[in-house]
Amino acid sequence: MSVIEGVKKLLERQPLTPPPEPSATPSEDDFLFPPFEKTYKTLSAGRQGSHYVLRPLRRDDYQLGFVDLLSQLTDMEGLSQQMFEKRFDSLKNAGNYYTVVVVDGERGHLVAAGTLFIEEKFIHNGGRVGHIEDVVVHNLSRTHKLGRKIVNTLTKIAFTNGCYKVILDCAEKNIGFYQKCGFEEKEVEMVMYKSKL
Repeated sequence: MSVIEGVKKLLERQPLTPPPEPSATPSEDDFLFPPFEKTYKTLSAGRQGSHYVLRPLRRDDYQLGFVDLLSQLTDMEGLSQQMFEKRFDSLKNAGNYYTVVVVDGERGHLVAAGTLFIEEKFIHNGGRVGHIEDVVVHNLSRTHKLGRKIVNTLTKIAFTNGCYKVILDCAEKNIGFYQKCGFEEKEVEMVMYKSKL
């Protein structure tokens, strides 16, 4: 299969249809954490320029393709809008989760996302550790350094909130990417899944 055929198949699977119009201007309560907005302009082949907005996750992002975006990381089958909103409320109430997304300003769809979880510790004088999780950039938007913008933003949020370090797990193939973001290899990840018990 050629690259062009592959892109056509992707577009057939995830058509770039206009998102639903928001019913009203989002309020602060519609965001996972207090809103900020950063706008980036990048160039891409075949287009004069792309306009991106980086902001906190919002309650209506289910309709803007959040679940479809995460499905490029793992199986997201079965996560309904009701389940999304329930989880959103749970994370918002916890107060230590920071999910940021990048919106393609031309199409209105989400093209990148990542999450920071801040862990409260007893060690290091009751310090805090930031954990970066679920960093994903849409297959068709991977040449604009959006992943780096996501990781850098999450890292800044962590240090602004008093974390003494930020850690993450990644596949071996992604080590080089995270090194470019300033991370270094340290120790080994271990995992146990419930299905193994």
